[in-house]
Amino acid sequence: MKQQSIVTKIYMRVTHEPWGTEGYVNISRIYVPKIFLRSNPREDKIKEYYERYNKYGTIDKPLVICRNRNIKNTKFLYYLKDEYIRFLILENEIDNYMNTYNCKFKDLPDELKYVPIKYMEEL
Repeated sequence: MKQQSIVTKIYMRVTHEPWGTEGYVNISRIYVPKIFLRSNPREDKIKEYYERYNKYGTIDKPLVICRNRNIKNTKFLYYLKDEYIRFLILENEIDNYMNTYNCKFKDLPDELKYVPIKYMEEL
């Protein structure tokens, strides 16, 4: 894993968003492809990413998504292209909040519902 530059670290501490963020999307609008759902991320990677999440208060890279142009009449406007472990961390934080405060998704604060993203064009 390559080291983050000092500028990136300062940016994340000040803005509370990962470097390279192009926008925010409601996490419920992101479709996770089956290839990710079938995978089992390594435990050491999950632990490493969680440590960074706890250190900065946000994920260290935005989720990489593509616009969903193939499926019509669906609630999923985007699909996840990369950063699956970070997606899992955000989903887990949402579940923890909902269980702790006994609330539904619609009652979540926007800081949890809307996640930092980076767009990738389909090839």
